[in-house]
Amino acid sequence: MHGRVKVRTTAEQEAIKNKEKVEKLARYKAGMSIVFEKRRNNVYDDELMTVSGRILLQNPDIYTLWNIRREAFINNEGCFFTS
Repeated sequence: MHGRVKVRTTAEQEAIKNKEKVEKLARYKAGMSIVFEKRRNNVYDDELMTVSGRILLQNPDIYTLWNIRREAFINNEGCFFTS
């Protein structure tokens, strides 16, 4: 922005950022594949809720995951709230 000194990043810092991005993308893809596989097989369990919840904490704008979670609640009729 205006009035700020531009800090140049070193190649090492850029490599670290790229590595973190790749790892984050791999976790995201793995989580999404777990969620969609469970949905395809009609398995609405705690793992589906946990994985989808973690993804939604990072990006709450993925409406498909909200709909899958709603399907899980409807199909399990409140089984997630056992004590």
